[in-house]
Amino acid sequence: MELSDKGKPLTDILQNIEGFIGYSENNFPKLHKGKSRSLILTELEDRLKIDLDYSSGKVLGAMTTPPHDFARYIYSKFIDRNLGDRGLNPGTAAIEKEVIEMLGNLLGDPYVDGNITSGGTEANIIAMLLAKQNNLDIKEPSIVIPDSAHYSFDKAAILMGLKVKRAKLLSNYHLDFDHYESLIDDNTIALVGILGTSALGLIDPIEKIGKLAGKYNKYFHVDAAFGGLVVPFMEELGYDFPPYNLKVPEICSYTVDPHKMGMSVNPSGSLLVKDSNVNSFKFEIPYLAGGAFPSYNILGTRPGASAISFWGLMQFMGKQGFVENVRHSLENTYYLKDQIEEIPELKIATEPTMNVLGIQMSSKANMSLDRFNSLLRQKGWALGVFKQWNLLRVVLMPHIKKSHLAEFLKDVKAIF
Repeated sequence: MELSDKGKPLTDILQNIEGFIGYSENNFPKLHKGKSRSLILTELEDRLKIDLDYSSGKVLGAMTTPPHDFARYIYSKFIDRNLGDRGLNPGTAAIEKEVIEMLGNLLGDPYVDGNITSGGTEANIIAMLLAKQNNLDIKEPSIVIPDSAHYSFDKAAILMGLKVKRAKLLSNYHLDFDHYESLIDDNTIALVGILGTSALGLIDPIEKIGKLAGKYNKYFHVDAAFGGLVVPFMEELGYDFPPYNLKVPEICSYTVDPHKMGMSVNPSGSLLVKDSNVNSFKFEIPYLAGGAFPSYNILGTRPGASAISFWGLMQFMGKQGFVENVRHSLENTYYLKDQIEEIPELKIATEPTMNVLGIQMSSKANMSLDRFNSLLRQKGWALGVFKQWNLLRVVLMPHIKKSHLAEFLKDVKAIF
């Protein structure tokens, strides 16, 4: 049945179809011929309209953004390519290698190895696996991470039986470096530093942690899932940073996510590996029709379209395109910071390092952070919540416009 009578509620129309299975029954559909495309698309539109839409500008707390239209087009065109069997897709495999080399070049070392991953979580888990394989003689392995590190390291610890040692943060939310060093011992298999923390976009002292890795002979991984495609472009805009990239000699591996500020499709992560610092451990699947190819990845079947679409997007936008995206995001960051500082009930958690802003309640506020966030949610605004630091996260991604921020500020002021 086609939707010719659009005046009726969708659910009424669906109920009249023979064999219709309601939303609450997750059975395999019993229709003999299936439903029409138009009916299915209408049903999906109806069911998914409760999802937040980036175009509204109200998605303020996510480190993702709508994929670039060209990346979407490329992905859909090559959606069948499987990097899990590179022997069948040699062209796709070559493009993946070029993407890793281009990312390595951007971050100071074009000769890195690595793979496209499903995201930063997989990349971080693989990095901890490489660290463990580098230290198989250690029977009670542990990793040292900042308290601001991503939860993916806890996942890695559960999967691999690692003990997690968390270094404290200072009052400004930066790493307590002395406490970090004090946690290193003979059982430590990996040190982790963050380039763009999840809560505030802050940067750990990568070079100093690298020197610790050299001093104690430890595997050193940098999680730059967010900052890896922000900081290099901030440098192009004249910002200065202490050494943070693959030029730091002790770095063994590096996470970078194209699906964040890279504006590529979800999911798209990457792991860059410096072979000179790693006893390379890779998986090989011998029975593939295209032949056995070594891979760092946990996934077997892998979407080659992720690599192809980001390759095409980098070619299309060029460095200047990414620089302009970062410039736009930073302008919005400092605009919002200045405006928030004008509201007596709110304060900024710490000076922003990149396009991430932490908002806290000031001593003049007459409500809790939870209440404030709840009122914002009622108005449709979605911010990140970090209860351990009593802050709300705003990420000024490329889809955010000044007009969105003006509407947000209007709603914030109405709350107080």
